[in-house]
Amino acid sequence: MERSNLAQLRQPGSLLGPRQVVELPKTIKDAMFLTGFLGHRYLWCDRLCLVQDDISSKLPQIRHMAEIYARAYCTIIAFDNLDANSGLHGLPSLTRCSHRQSSTSSYTERARWSSRAWTFQEELFSVRIIQLSSQAVNWQCSPLREEKSTRGSNQNTTKSIRSLQLKHDIRISGLGSPVKVGGMFCPSHASLEYYMSLAENYSQRLVNEQHPEDRFHAFSSVQSILKASYPGAFIQGIPESLLAQCLLWETGASSHNDLVDPITGRKASTWSCHNDFVDPATGRKASSWSWIGWSGSIYYTIFADRIRTSRTCEGLVSWYVSLKKDSPRYPVSVAKEERWAGPRKVESHSSASILSLNASSSGRLDMSLETQGSEHIVSFAADSPEPSMLETKNLCSFLHGRVPTARFKVHFECTKVAERPFRVLLCEKSGDYAGVLCGRSGLLQEGQSIELIAISGGSTEAEQCCKRHRTSGLVPEIFVKPPPNENCRVPPIPDKRLYEFYDALWVEYEDGVAYRKDLGRVRKEVWERETLGWVDITLG
Repeated sequence: MERSNLAQLRQPGSLLGPRQVVELPKTIKDAMFLTGFLGHRYLWCDRLCLVQDDISSKLPQIRHMAEIYARAYCTIIAFDNLDANSGLHGLPSLTRCSHRQSSTSSYTERARWSSRAWTFQEELFSVRIIQLSSQAVNWQCSPLREEKSTRGSNQNTTKSIRSLQLKHDIRISGLGSPVKVGGMFCPSHASLEYYMSLAENYSQRLVNEQHPEDRFHAFSSVQSILKASYPGAFIQGIPESLLAQCLLWETGASSHNDLVDPITGRKASTWSCHNDFVDPATGRKASSWSWIGWSGSIYYTIFADRIRTSRTCEGLVSWYVSLKKDSPRYPVSVAKEERWAGPRKVESHSSASILSLNASSSGRLDMSLETQGSEHIVSFAADSPEPSMLETKNLCSFLHGRVPTARFKVHFECTKVAERPFRVLLCEKSGDYAGVLCGRSGLLQEGQSIELIAISGGSTEAEQCCKRHRTSGLVPEIFVKPPPNENCRVPPIPDKRLYEFYDALWVEYEDGVAYRKDLGRVRKEVWERETLGWVDITLG
């Protein structure tokens, strides 16, 4: 539907019959038949219900897609169709579904529907799903109470969004109960782990290479629902209230579970940043510091490890955001004055930490630790900004702050420590071990000097890290096994067995603006010995 034929399409008989205005694709015709067969009169489909060339009306409806799916009787999915004219398998006009057994995981990997960014919201919010494919007809119904499910996550991965959500029988004192939106259970208050799971799963989905701005738009309805639980704006897809933590994402390169678009052959882990494009609809520029500005899968491994093993961690930077490099800046709520702690002792497999954020008398924000449930919940008492301020922040692309900076050398010969070949060790000028980089190694050369900016710091029990994460690249691998090359000198384990570190971003500059390249972790004593001081920085 376009503005040129909108008036005609509103007339009776414009879709079918002698006065037909447009030629409907076969899949839509079949969906109309199935709707009537189920005893219903109305069908919603984006091709006919969104004015495709009218951005002013299209974008608001895209932001409310979650409500559309949540209120629908059911969602019809043409699971393995290659185009809109493939029709719905299983209807009389097509070959009936076969019932032969096949490899589900391999078949799902090849299905285009499960790899598209736009279908993420369909799977999350639909109350009922009828999934028609060339192999079978499947249906899913949303449970009345929360239970483990694979909705919203690609079925060839082990992580499920719903398995990480609040269970139906959990009641958290002072934080409320889960809120059900259509087929999706949402936390009633801001949950860090819940958001990380959404971001990780969504990042594996693909968008049309000709429209990278769809990376924003296909996630916008999810943000609209989350705004009820997460105070403040969503800046580049990240909740303002959790900005410092949510900057600690790493790339998912070299994963054997990478999705491949069956049409283009493009892998989801093909990494590139879209910070050179501007969304024509909103004027928003993509940012290198946010995961949503990149094409490729991301993971919050570093923060997940920290929750389970860290003793303390603090944000270092008071962040500000702006629409353009030199335009007015707006402070980010809860950016620097935050402090969080991980569980000191895990009593059992059924208990986990709940983090409740409260303001102390000194004005600092402290995390009080309890073990009452299975989610890490952050509760904010601060008042939300005015709506106009929120809308402005939603469109911001630049981060500003005063950060500590340091330079380190890349050492490739140590990249196979702890069997993680894509971890690059960082060394001091003397050659001593400094830390690790997640390892976008294709962009680096042996001995290259790179600049890092520290954005948070913390500490962890070295022995506990080693026992739990023998293959993790962002815990001190030096405590697990010696490096394979004698030229990389590793200091001995401290007597106190406490590993203190800074989490840092590798950045490169262009026209006075810093752009994020990767995430790293550096030993605290090394950073403070090598630091170049604090600098004012603009991240684009």
